[in-house]
Amino acid sequence: MQEERSTLIGYARKSNGRGVIKLSINVDALNGCEVYQTSDGQIYVPLDINIDAMRSILDGHRVVTTISQVVES
Repeated sequence: MQEERSTLIGYARKSNGRGVIKLSINVDALNGCEVYQTSDGQIYVPLDINIDAMRSILDGHRVVTTISQVVES
């Protein structure tokens, strides 16, 4: 049975008055993330944000949520 490991990478919040979502990423945490490479050689870091938490932010019921990397181990 595989276990999932979640690492906190940063936070997402709604900007006041600018109509954007602000992402705050911890560089040290990001450097420790697992990555994948596409067929054209680009390297990406897969990150997760909970959809329900993001909806709550957009609807004004919540201020912030986490950005994580979930890895099966």
